[in-house]
Amino acid sequence: MHIDDFIEIKEYHKKAGQSGKLGVAIDKNGKKYLLKKGEYGEPANEYVYSLVAQKVGVSCQTCHLVAGFGAPVVAFEYIEAMSKEDKENFDHDLIVVDEIKALALDAITDQDDNFQYIISEEGEFYKIDNSCAFSFERFTELLLENQSQKDSENFLNTIENNTDRIISMINIAKDYVVKNYGKERVNIFDGVLRKFLETDFSFLADDKQLSGVYKKDTYRYFLAKTTAM
Repeated sequence: MHIDDFIEIKEYHKKAGQSGKLGVAIDKNGKKYLLKKGEYGEPANEYVYSLVAQKVGVSCQTCHLVAGFGAPVVAFEYIEAMSKEDKENFDHDLIVVDEIKALALDAITDQDDNFQYIISEEGEFYKIDNSCAFSFERFTELLLENQSQKDSENFLNTIENNTDRIISMINIAKDYVVKNYGKERVNIFDGVLRKFLETDFSFLADDKQLSGVYKKDTYRYFLAKTTAM
């Protein structure tokens, strides 16, 4: 997307954690978006996480990278959340499968921020706030265009992509599923891991939204190392 796709942009009353302020935008078709500005790679993380989520069957808020702002910006397709009153009477069991799937993807992508999601007016689950995925806090600089691919690979090889940490996160998340949802639902968790390992992530190489702004090969390398662990 490009800033010119919007006919209206205004400040939003909330702040998006530590990674940037939110804005509201409306495109030429009247579609509403939440805009999140990041100083480093947060917008790219949100975007790539959403692409991976689609591949492995995890319900995630759809988003797009937006050019033209002079800084990294991601646009989330707006979802009208369920009201507080309706949520009090909502049957949580209806979204348990979605929660378990999202927990699995958070673990394998090293998304170590708080687990957050929204429930739409229609009762649909959507995973949100995924900017800390892909070991973000450990090698933020690798997401920037001025970092060479050679430097990225050397650094990742040095820490071996922290696969021990990811395996630990998977085991912790799986134990959480057993404790809170029952052992019989672990197969849902494992199903996401299986799809992840079977996914060909080379599609990122052709993604035009990542070109020229982020070192997309960083993500490809991360995912390749993770699936080989």
